[in-house]
Amino acid sequence: MEQIGAAAISKEDGKLHPTAAGLLMFGEEYRIVREFPEYFLDYREMQDPTIRWTDRVHSSSGEWSGNVFDFFFLVYNKLLKGNKNAF
Repeated sequence: MEQIGAAAISKEDGKLHPTAAGLLMFGEEYRIVREFPEYFLDYREMQDPTIRWTDRVHSSSGEWSGNVFDFFFLVYNKLLKGNKNAF
């Protein structure tokens, strides 16, 4: 984790702690929000104009970790699936 910048040794106690980047990428949403109160990831799929959205993924749903890493793969897979249906 140190090598990728997700954790660093603290000057205060000499222990390994997550960095801001590590927290955002790999932390749980409730811990991220303690450090970044405005944090909110949101993906909305709007295929039908009569419906507000046809699919939605957001970081505060409680159904998944809420971190950037997991959000990327959730949305990426939805986009891939959507593109396959378009062909």
